[in-house]
Amino acid sequence: MAQPIITIIGIVATQPAVQTTNRGTPYAAFRLAQTERRFNARANRWEDGDTSWYSVTCWRSFGENIAQSLQVGQPVAVTGRLKVREFTTDEGKSRQQAELHAITIGHDLRRGTSNFTKVSRPAAEFVDEDAEVSEFHNRLAERHSNTPWSEPTGEPEQSSPFGTTTSDEQADIDKRAA
Repeated sequence: MAQPIITIIGIVATQPAVQTTNRGTPYAAFRLAQTERRFNARANRWEDGDTSWYSVTCWRSFGENIAQSLQVGQPVAVTGRLKVREFTTDEGKSRQQAELHAITIGHDLRRGTSNFTKVSRPAAEFVDEDAEVSEFHNRLAERHSNTPWSEPTGEPEQSSPFGTTTSDEQADIDKRAA
């Protein structure tokens, strides 16, 4: 089943920290709190409702950027794939946890300002694939140059104003002309 993509506006509840999987893939994880706000008309004021908690995961360089950019208490908008995971606690109680695999995150600019800094990373090493492929084909041609299949057989091809024709094609042309 496809995981829905949603956007949640909330507060960074734990400091994002870069970690690494067993296979060496970096990621950052943090908790996001989203509290419902309601206007109480009788009291003429805003009141907090229930708080929903989300575990947010950001992969690779995105996670590294998040760890350097977000602080606890900052308001953010997180867009990602929602997954609800069921688990059992040490006490044997069944629980559910909402996980958000982030696609993008930004500060909630309704509540403050932000300053963007573009990250520059070293360029990947250039590999001339065409040269590698050509070198491979040259080695392959050398290796098979002395095989019986590398020598032309039969009658040589004859040239025509329309390109090269084989002996059989030329015979057909001569037959039609006669």
